[in-house]
Amino acid sequence: MTQWADGPQDRAGAAVRLGGMGARGGVESALSLGTTVLQDPDPAVRLAAAAALAEPGVCTDPGAMALSECAMQDGEPAVREQAALSLGRLGEGVPFRLKALVTVLGGDVDWEVRVAAATALGQCGGSDRPAAEALRRAQRDGHAEVRGAAAAALRKLGRLE
Repeated sequence: MTQWADGPQDRAGAAVRLGGMGARGGVESALSLGTTVLQDPDPAVRLAAAAALAEPGVCTDPGAMALSECAMQDGEPAVREQAALSLGRLGEGVPFRLKALVTVLGGDVDWEVRVAAATALGQCGGSDRPAAEALRRAQRDGHAEVRGAAAAALRKLGRLE
Protein backbone atom coordinates (compact mmCIF):
# COMPACT_ATOMS: atom_id res chain seq x y z
CA MET A 1 0.00 0.00 0.00
CA THR A 2 1.13 3.52 -0.75
CA GLN A 3 2.13 5.64 2.24
CA TRP A 4 0.97 9.26 2.39
CA ALA A 5 3.04 11.77 4.28
CA ASP A 6 0.88 14.85 3.85
CA GLY A 7 -2.55 13.79 5.01
CA PRO A 8 -6.16 13.59 3.84
CA GLN A 9 -5.85 16.04 0.94
CA ASP A 10 -3.15 13.92 -0.67
CA ARG A 11 -5.20 10.76 -0.13
CA ALA A 12 -8.25 12.44 -1.67
CA GLY A 13 -6.12 13.53 -4.62
CA ALA A 14 -4.93 9.96 -5.06
CA ALA A 15 -8.51 8.77 -5.03
CA VAL A 16 -9.47 11.28 -7.71
CA ARG A 17 -6.61 10.04 -9.92
CA LEU A 18 -8.01 6.50 -9.82
CA GLY A 19 -10.02 7.10 -12.98
CA GLY A 20 -6.89 7.93 -14.95
CA MET A 21 -5.15 4.83 -13.66
CA GLY A 22 -7.99 2.63 -14.84
CA ALA A 23 -8.14 4.30 -18.24
CA ARG A 24 -4.42 3.60 -18.73
CA GLY A 25 -4.78 -0.05 -17.83
CA GLY A 26 -3.74 0.09 -14.18
CA VAL A 27 -7.03 -1.35 -13.05
CA GLU A 28 -5.63 -3.61 -10.32
CA SER A 29 -3.61 -0.76 -8.79
CA ALA A 30 -6.54 1.62 -9.05
CA LEU A 31 -8.93 -0.90 -7.54
CA SER A 32 -6.60 -1.71 -4.65
CA LEU A 33 -6.09 1.97 -3.91
CA GLY A 34 -9.80 2.70 -4.30
CA THR A 35 -11.01 0.03 -1.94
CA THR A 36 -8.35 1.07 0.59
CA VAL A 37 -9.33 4.73 0.56
CA LEU A 38 -13.03 3.81 0.89
CA GLN A 39 -12.01 2.88 4.44
CA ASP A 40 -10.06 6.08 5.12
CA PRO A 41 -10.98 7.88 8.36
CA ASP A 42 -11.51 11.16 6.47
CA PRO A 43 -14.96 11.42 4.80
CA ALA A 44 -13.59 13.65 2.02
CA VAL A 45 -11.18 10.89 1.03
CA ARG A 46 -13.94 8.26 1.04
CA LEU A 47 -16.16 10.60 -1.01
CA ALA A 48 -13.44 11.08 -3.63
CA ALA A 49 -12.79 7.33 -3.76
CA ALA A 50 -16.48 6.53 -4.21
CA ALA A 51 -16.65 8.95 -7.13
CA ALA A 52 -13.41 7.70 -8.69
CA LEU A 53 -14.43 4.04 -8.62
CA ALA A 54 -17.31 4.84 -10.99
CA GLU A 55 -14.95 6.00 -13.72
CA PRO A 56 -14.90 3.74 -16.80
CA GLY A 57 -12.36 0.95 -16.59
CA VAL A 58 -11.66 1.22 -12.86
CA CYS A 59 -14.21 -0.84 -11.00
CA THR A 60 -14.49 -4.63 -11.07
CA ASP A 61 -16.52 -6.91 -8.81
CA PRO A 62 -14.40 -6.36 -5.66
CA GLY A 63 -14.62 -2.59 -6.11
CA ALA A 64 -18.35 -2.73 -6.73
CA MET A 65 -18.73 -4.85 -3.60
CA ALA A 66 -16.77 -2.25 -1.62
CA LEU A 67 -18.96 0.50 -3.09
CA SER A 68 -22.08 -1.48 -2.15
CA GLU A 69 -20.89 -1.82 1.43
CA CYS A 70 -19.99 1.86 1.50
CA ALA A 71 -23.46 2.86 0.23
CA MET A 72 -25.12 0.80 2.95
CA GLN A 73 -22.80 1.37 5.90
CA ASP A 74 -20.65 4.50 5.71
CA GLY A 75 -21.29 6.83 8.64
CA GLU A 76 -21.31 9.92 6.43
CA PRO A 77 -24.47 10.57 4.35
CA ALA A 78 -22.58 12.35 1.56
CA VAL A 79 -20.30 9.32 1.14
CA ARG A 80 -23.27 6.90 1.07
CA GLU A 81 -24.95 9.15 -1.49
CA GLN A 82 -21.89 9.22 -3.77
CA ALA A 83 -21.36 5.47 -3.42
CA ALA A 84 -24.98 4.85 -4.47
CA LEU A 85 -24.65 7.16 -7.47
CA SER A 86 -21.38 5.46 -8.44
CA LEU A 87 -23.06 2.05 -8.31
CA GLY A 88 -25.56 3.34 -10.86
CA ARG A 89 -22.77 4.30 -13.25
CA LEU A 90 -21.05 0.92 -13.32
CA GLY A 91 -22.99 -0.54 -16.23
CA GLU A 92 -24.31 -4.05 -16.72
CA GLY A 93 -23.17 -7.23 -15.08
CA VAL A 94 -22.97 -6.29 -11.41
CA PRO A 95 -26.10 -7.93 -9.97
CA PHE A 96 -25.27 -7.69 -6.25
CA ARG A 97 -25.30 -3.90 -6.43
CA LEU A 98 -29.07 -4.00 -7.04
CA LYS A 99 -29.56 -5.58 -3.62
CA ALA A 100 -27.45 -2.86 -2.02
CA LEU A 101 -29.36 -0.10 -3.80
CA VAL A 102 -32.73 -1.63 -2.88
CA THR A 103 -31.57 -1.81 0.74
CA VAL A 104 -30.44 1.82 0.70
CA LEU A 105 -33.62 3.01 -1.00
CA GLY A 106 -35.81 1.23 1.52
CA GLY A 107 -33.93 1.98 4.68
CA ASP A 108 -31.46 4.85 4.68
CA VAL A 109 -32.35 7.57 7.20
CA ASP A 110 -31.12 10.34 4.89
CA TRP A 111 -33.56 11.28 2.12
CA GLU A 112 -30.74 12.49 -0.15
CA VAL A 113 -29.14 9.04 -0.01
CA ARG A 114 -32.51 7.46 -0.88
CA VAL A 115 -32.79 9.86 -3.87
CA ALA A 116 -29.34 8.72 -5.01
CA ALA A 117 -30.35 5.06 -4.68
CA ALA A 118 -33.52 5.62 -6.73
CA THR A 119 -31.56 7.48 -9.38
CA ALA A 120 -28.94 4.71 -9.50
CA LEU A 121 -31.59 2.00 -9.84
CA GLY A 122 -32.97 3.91 -12.81
CA GLN A 123 -29.53 3.82 -14.39
CA CYS A 124 -28.60 0.23 -13.71
CA GLY A 125 -31.41 -2.19 -13.39
CA GLY A 126 -34.75 -1.21 -12.05
CA SER A 127 -36.11 -3.80 -14.48
CA ASP A 128 -35.13 -6.35 -11.85
CA ARG A 129 -38.37 -7.20 -10.05
CA PRO A 130 -37.22 -6.43 -6.47
CA ALA A 131 -35.68 -3.17 -7.68
CA ALA A 132 -38.85 -2.14 -9.51
CA GLU A 133 -40.93 -3.02 -6.44
CA ALA A 134 -38.62 -0.94 -4.23
CA LEU A 135 -38.98 1.99 -6.61
CA ARG A 136 -42.77 1.65 -6.48
CA ARG A 137 -42.67 1.62 -2.67
CA ALA A 138 -40.43 4.68 -2.73
CA GLN A 139 -43.19 6.55 -4.56
CA ARG A 140 -44.89 6.62 -1.13
CA ASP A 141 -41.80 7.95 0.70
CA GLY A 142 -42.29 10.82 3.15
CA HIS A 143 -40.02 13.11 1.10
CA ALA A 144 -41.20 14.52 -2.22
CA GLU A 145 -37.67 14.36 -3.65
CA VAL A 146 -37.51 10.60 -3.07
CA ARG A 147 -40.96 10.10 -4.61
CA GLY A 148 -39.92 12.16 -7.64
CA ALA A 149 -36.65 10.26 -8.11
CA ALA A 150 -38.46 6.93 -7.85
CA ALA A 151 -41.05 8.00 -10.43
CA ALA A 152 -38.32 9.29 -12.76
CA ALA A 153 -36.43 6.00 -12.45
CA LEU A 154 -39.55 3.96 -13.20
CA ARG A 155 -40.33 6.22 -16.16
CA LYS A 156 -36.78 5.81 -17.49
CA LEU A 157 -37.14 2.05 -17.23
CA GLY A 158 -40.57 2.01 -18.83
CA ARG A 159 -42.16 0.66 -15.65
CA LEU A 160 -44.20 3.61 -14.44
CA GLU A 161 -47.80 2.51 -13.92
